[in-house]
Amino acid sequence: MGLYVESLNNLPAGGSRDYYIYLLDYGWDTPIGNALNQNYERMVTIAARNNAVVIRGTNRVHFEDEVLSWHNINGQDAQDLLPAILLTNRNPHHFKYSTRPEDANPVEKDLRLILIPLKKFCRNAEEVVQLIEKLFDDIIQQKALKDFRVAEEVVKDNRRAMADLITLAPSKGTEIAVENIVDYLITGRGTSLLVEKTVLPIHFEDRSGAEFERLVFAYVSRLKSWESIEWLGQTGDDDGRDIWGVNEGKSYCYQCANYRSLVLKKITDDIDKLVKINAIPECFTVVCGGRVSVNARAAITSYAAQFGIKETHIWSGVELEEKLRKDTPGLLKRFVEGEAFPELS
Repeated sequence: MGLYVESLNNLPAGGSRDYYIYLLDYGWDTPIGNALNQNYERMVTIAARNNAVVIRGTNRVHFEDEVLSWHNINGQDAQDLLPAILLTNRNPHHFKYSTRPEDANPVEKDLRLILIPLKKFCRNAEEVVQLIEKLFDDIIQQKALKDFRVAEEVVKDNRRAMADLITLAPSKGTEIAVENIVDYLITGRGTSLLVEKTVLPIHFEDRSGAEFERLVFAYVSRLKSWESIEWLGQTGDDDGRDIWGVNEGKSYCYQCANYRSLVLKKITDDIDKLVKINAIPECFTVVCGGRVSVNARAAITSYAAQFGIKETHIWSGVELEEKLRKDTPGLLKRFVEGEAFPELS
């Protein structure tokens, strides 16, 4: 028994593409293998626009050589890897009907393979369809294969491994640039496929107001050697003073606004409350969980100044996150990752 490779006999042998995409399976009737073949037309349409080609013909090619067979993929157990999507620099005309490695064409000296084992990504046929759509959407945009990482790299040794092979695995939040994949297939530089990890912003707005205020209080209390620092907002009757502190005789007020996008009236109302009780701080800081527009920043600063507030600062959610990362990374472990006592580790 050999490996089934979908191929085209009428593709010009001299035709050059950046890479070729093959569908590899045993030829057996399996849900994942069937889903792969049923989505062939979609893959062809997308690949044709991107200097790539997806191969399938009217007849499958029963194939086996020293690199690819039904039981062995470049020296590794095929049972763990198939069915799979294969990205490679091998021209489809290299494949010819063969059931023994000695009958196949010689292995190319510069052969390189990138394998995406579907069983590691997909539990059923529906997930195969979703993976194919995501994979080719990434190719269309020519940016990166998202949520992939390099799981294993096998370097050609001409004994067990007859080609360079990269195996990809699912990894949330990481990505590999498409141009790096092409560069690897052309040059063989494994460093081209170094994973680019995407660190997503923290969604402070998903937390309750009390949780957000507690995080801000924990951070602010560590900023200075306070003469006094109080979290007044936890009582719910703070008169516009969520956190109030005194350092070297200077008063500080931190007002928390955990909104996806800051509402200006909320802050002006809080300033009005400070004026009403004659509690004007020398430094007023608005700490937001989400975005803050340029106009909102200017309006808050101007409104505060007319009541004698000398300093006004506005932190957006992203700015707060960067301050936490720089000054108190332990708080992120505690409040975001759920580590109870990071300071003890």
